[in-house]
Amino acid sequence: MTTSEAKGLLRILCRHRIPLTLSVPFLLRAQRAGIQETADQAGCHRSLFRMALEGRRKPPSNLIAVLEEKLGCDPWRLEAQVRSRQSSSGTK
Repeated sequence: MTTSEAKGLLRILCRHRIPLTLSVPFLLRAQRAGIQETADQAGCHRSLFRMALEGRRKPPSNLIAVLEEKLGCDPWRLEAQVRSRQSSSGTK
């Protein structure tokens, strides 16, 4: 799967309100990577990665950079963009 395909799938999952806690690990597995491997590449703990996906912690910039490389985008920014478009268009 290319990064542009991963980004497109993430956009679709966000539109359908699939939480990042499910969509990001799914896309990482499709890229033959996992949470632990991605966290290690970013130099952070897996628990911090999970808390960032849950929205309980701000994602570190190095984690965002690794995800941009693997998925072609910052998942938190993409999710915010999709939600703002949905709220402005009146879509639930």
